[in-house]
Amino acid sequence: LNKGEKDNAITAQLSTGRWARPFIAMKAGSSDTLGTAPSQFTKLDAADKWQGTPEEAANIIRAGMSYLGSPEVHFLRIDEKTRKLFQKDSSTADLEAGNCKSIIVSLIRKDISVSRRGGGDPFGYSHRSVIGNRMIKFVTNLGYNCVSVPNPSNCAFGVLSGGAELSRIDHSCSPRFGMAIKVFNIYATDLELPEDKPIDAGITRFCHTCKVCAENCELQGDGMSALSMETEPSWD
Repeated sequence: LNKGEKDNAITAQLSTGRWARPFIAMKAGSSDTLGTAPSQFTKLDAADKWQGTPEEAANIIRAGMSYLGSPEVHFLRIDEKTRKLFQKDSSTADLEAGNCKSIIVSLIRKDISVSRRGGGDPFGYSHRSVIGNRMIKFVTNLGYNCVSVPNPSNCAFGVLSGGAELSRIDHSCSPRFGMAIKVFNIYATDLELPEDKPIDAGITRFCHTCKVCAENCELQGDGMSALSMETEPSWD
C-alpha cells in the first residue's frame, strides 16, 4: 500500500467500533480555527453519543486535550460549593439549559523563555481562545454539551481540582510546571466525569518561608515589597 492507501485504511479502522466517536471528535476539534464560533450544545442524537464510565470519559478528555494543546486536565462536579465560583452572566442560563453537571479544568501553559526577558507572555491568552474552541468542538462531537465559562475564578478552580496550589503572588503554582501556568480554561458539560481533589505538594507551605519573590518585588524602588512578607497567609 502507498501512503495514501495506508492513511485511508487507518482512518477506516479508527472510524468503526468503540473508537469511532472519539476519533470523529478529535478530527472536529483539530480542524477548528480562530474565526470559528464555538458550538455549545451537541447536535448528535442520543444513539450516536459516545458511551463509557466517568473514568473512561476522563481518559478520553485528557487524551484529546493533550493532542489539541492542553497538557493537563482536571475535573470537578457542579455543586453548591463550586457554583459560588461562577459569575452570574449569560453563561448561567447555558449551564441550566445544557443540564451541566461536571466541570473541566484545562491548563494553558506560559512560555517561560518570554517571561525571562520581559513582563509576560501575551501569546498564552490568544492560545487560550484557540484551545477553548477546540475543546468545545471535541466535547460536542462526542455527543455532549460543553459551555465555556467566561471570566471565571480560574485559580480557584485550578486549586480545587488538584491542578495547582496557591502561591505567595496569588497565582497558581503547579508541581509539574511551577509558575509557568498562563491560565486555567473552565468548561461545564453534561458528560459524567469523576471529581478530582485538591493536592498538597508542599508549595503553599514552601511559600510561607521562601519569600524570594516578595524580596525582589520592590514597590516604586523604595524598598517596600508589593507582596506580603508575612509568613502566614491571610485575607488582607
